[in-house]
Amino acid sequence: AYCWGDGRALGADLQPGEYPPRPVTVHLPGRAVSLSAEHGHTCALLDTGELWCWGVSEAGELGSGETPDDYLSPLGVAGDLAWAAVDAGPRLTCALTVDGAAYCWGDDAAGRLGTGADIDAGATPQPVAGGHTFTAISAGATHACAVDTEGVAWCWGENETGALGVPYDAGGRCDGVACVPEPVAVDTDLRFTAIGAGAGYSCGITTAGTLVCWGKRDLMGIGR
Repeated sequence: AYCWGDGRALGADLQPGEYPPRPVTVHLPGRAVSLSAEHGHTCALLDTGELWCWGVSEAGELGSGETPDDYLSPLGVAGDLAWAAVDAGPRLTCALTVDGAAYCWGDDAAGRLGTGADIDAGATPQPVAGGHTFTAISAGATHACAVDTEGVAWCWGENETGALGVPYDAGGRCDGVACVPEPVAVDTDLRFTAIGAGAGYSCGITTAGTLVCWGKRDLMGIGR
């Protein structure tokens, strides 16, 4: 794995304020098969099924149980789970195990870890409620979404702009905003193969290959 940009988030033991002009090798203990970078931290999935994360940790988004700080070298995500996918979001990370179970960690504002409980923050992987088996997952700015084995899309977290794909009043209030702190099925008969959670909106690719979005209209690319 190679990264470039802000030295804090490169995983190469560089210092804050260092900006190498070319890709530098991440100091991982094995071969990476995928990675995700977002908002100051990065996570890599190794071919062993391990997850390693590094960079800025403000709310436990590196998943290793560390205290808030900048971690210039990769840290192993806590636990003995075998992972299959990972997505890093602002102040949180979500991932799937090889069995399709979803876990999130980091900032739980507005219930975006999906645990169904107010835990404030989770510095180690927290199981997403509901017992669903997922094939894809995405961590957004204030919510997360996933697709299950039947193609049903599920979302959880803040719903101020309808980003969860259900009515504004479908859940309760978390931290003063509309939210659903555990997975809720997107209100549609469409079935999906992929999904992406953004900032106040979500998009998915249907089994027919159509791209559809819901939530904050001015960010969805659908015109007026």
